[in-house]
Amino acid sequence: MKRFATLFGVVMVFGLAAAAPTQAADTGDSQIKATLLADAAAIQPGAEFTLGVRMKIQPHWHTYWISPGDSGDATRIKFTADGIAFGEIQWPIPSRFEGDGFVSYGYENEVLLMIPAKASKELKAGDRVTIQAEVNWLVCHETCVEGGAKLSITLPIESKAAPANEKLFGDWRGKLPLVGEAGAVAKVTQNKAADGSPVPSLTLTWKGPVKGVEWYPIADSALLLDKIEVKHEGDRTVITFRSEIFKPEKLPTGMIDSVVVFTDAQGRRCGITVPVGVLKAEK
Repeated sequence: MKRFATLFGVVMVFGLAAAAPTQAADTGDSQIKATLLADAAAIQPGAEFTLGVRMKIQPHWHTYWISPGDSGDATRIKFTADGIAFGEIQWPIPSRFEGDGFVSYGYENEVLLMIPAKASKELKAGDRVTIQAEVNWLVCHETCVEGGAKLSITLPIESKAAPANEKLFGDWRGKLPLVGEAGAVAKVTQNKAADGSPVPSLTLTWKGPVKGVEWYPIADSALLLDKIEVKHEGDRTVITFRSEIFKPEKLPTGMIDSVVVFTDAQGRRCGITVPVGVLKAEK
């Protein structure tokens, strides 16, 4: 199944890496311990693999999702490596935090931020490649603290890829939102006004019983979303909101992404991505 990934920065670097033992470095601060991992013990020239920044967070503290809500700042990761191309951060389903009249979105206890990567075909079996990651975060609990870590991992290049950390990566892939009307959702609708502009309301029709429906819009400096209400009854959920557009030129399609999170009949917390119209698209 296709999973959701939102652009947070793409870095591509090609060349040859210095030899070093395979390792993952742990570092961080008193609130967070960060580790750089891979789902491969060895990588194959031209093959894809996945990196993960694992953040173990002290109790009561939390970091932030790609769209942090009323306050906060999303975790940032900058990669450098020879012979590796890096894709987009894949953001797991977030949680909601409330305090002092603010609502924010993020993670507590632990999160694995996964990043797809691809080895250059020019890499040779027998070589090693060192991947470095500069990670910066904001962690909050009553007060907020900026933190960061410089992490590295060295992987051998072999003619056949060898897996690693399969359970960890598998578990966190299961926490990524599904793309589109998938799984428990039968239909998502958003009506348009007479002038063609989108009505600030979404209706989700479910295939079966769900509960605990939450909505996480991905907003930025281009607009403000507030007065969000989620009403669920039977097999329908209606989400209403108010949008204030500050920079319409940054929204040429008139659309933003969002994630609808819910608990299914088996008690699993799941999510789907739902595009939302906030502005009449430019012609």
